[in-house]
Amino acid sequence: MSYQPKPVDTSHIDLGQLGSLSEYLAEQAHEVWAEQRIKEGWTYGPARDDKLKQTPDLVPYKDLPDSERDYDRNMSSKTLKLILDRSYQLRPPDERVPVLLGEGPDNPDKDDMKDELELAWLDARLKKGETFLQPLIDRLKWFGKELRESFEEADADARDEQHKYLHASFWCMVCAAAAVFLAIGQLTFSTENPFLPVTELLLVCVAVGLVLLDFQRGWRDSWLAKRTRAERLRSLKFRTLLDPAIWSAVTRIEAEAKVRSEVRKINLISADGLEGCLHDAELDPRVPDMLTGNANLDHAIGTYYVRRRLVTQAEYVEKKQEKYHQANNATKLFGTMLFFAVLLFVFAHDVLDLVDLLSHPQPADAELHKMIGKILVALAAILPAASAALHVYRAGREDGRNHLRTVATLKRLNALREKLDGCQSRKEQIRLMVQSEIAFSSEHEQWLHLMKECDWYG
Repeated sequence: MSYQPKPVDTSHIDLGQLGSLSEYLAEQAHEVWAEQRIKEGWTYGPARDDKLKQTPDLVPYKDLPDSERDYDRNMSSKTLKLILDRSYQLRPPDERVPVLLGEGPDNPDKDDMKDELELAWLDARLKKGETFLQPLIDRLKWFGKELRESFEEADADARDEQHKYLHASFWCMVCAAAAVFLAIGQLTFSTENPFLPVTELLLVCVAVGLVLLDFQRGWRDSWLAKRTRAERLRSLKFRTLLDPAIWSAVTRIEAEAKVRSEVRKINLISADGLEGCLHDAELDPRVPDMLTGNANLDHAIGTYYVRRRLVTQAEYVEKKQEKYHQANNATKLFGTMLFFAVLLFVFAHDVLDLVDLLSHPQPADAELHKMIGKILVALAAILPAASAALHVYRAGREDGRNHLRTVATLKRLNALREKLDGCQSRKEQIRLMVQSEIAFSSEHEQWLHLMKECDWYG
């Protein structure tokens, strides 16, 4: 016989925690074999007799001789190793965890730095006997005490500076455009009304004053710095939530001190240090197998993170995406309309001149046509100024590129959420949550660089 068996070499595969499954499969293989023998008419006998269909192996697996059990163990072990060698994945039952469902308060707060409603909901569960929630409640209260005041101050200041910056760009645009309109009107109609040049001068002075005031106050850079402070504090809360050190009694004091130190560093972020501040927020690439060592508590932390961080931020990004989309489409369409309106007025003026040249109108009609021609020329000259003003408005807001940025961010967050919904490995869930924090950090960095590049005054 020339047949030479060549089983796959699986000696390099370590079953680890799957060793218990190997023993279970060996017992199952014996049970299946015994069931089939009984169906074929075999019975127990002290020695194997094929004619009488008797075998001493028709006994429970635990009563088999070691040699027979080793045979079954060897088969099941090599089968499992072959499965792993072919890149299939098997996990012990204790590693399979429930999916991160979005359970929570009926009307959660839309600000993920506010946890009053969340704490009330968790307290109600705690009173019903879910005592494993106490560490999560304690940590959320601690975050509120250590981070909330600094966050709210930075958030309020950022909103205030943003309003100043955007309002200054808007009124600078209005005043400059109005001054140009008045200048063109005076040149076209040769008016000698002294009120018009004075008004024009005042409008120019207001526009220039707003530009100089922005240079002096630095509203844009101040807004970006304070918004970065707020977002860094928000990120610090959720990054710390995913740090096992904050949940361990042994390392908690050190972890809390580290958070306080980082809060002090974040509060020192200024407009001058924006370029390098985000490099300090890099996440530890190592992903822990668990956060607390308690499966129920880990699951509660995970559901809190998905609900308060991923879902809340995804909803916020979706609203911003729609807002940027509408603003970009409106202003982009308006700019196109202005361009074609200029061509239309110039064409109308040329047609009017051609009609006068060919028809030789009466003096009264000629005077009327002359006035209409001046109006058309004035409008054709004014509209490019309006287009320039619109460019100033668009440059200060970057609605187009912000729309593209939020579309990409929303897709990434939704993809992470889908993976979390279908993931049943605790370590993989933690890894995906860490990836979410990296996505948020990257999104803010892109926004910061984009807004640093834009200049609303030209």
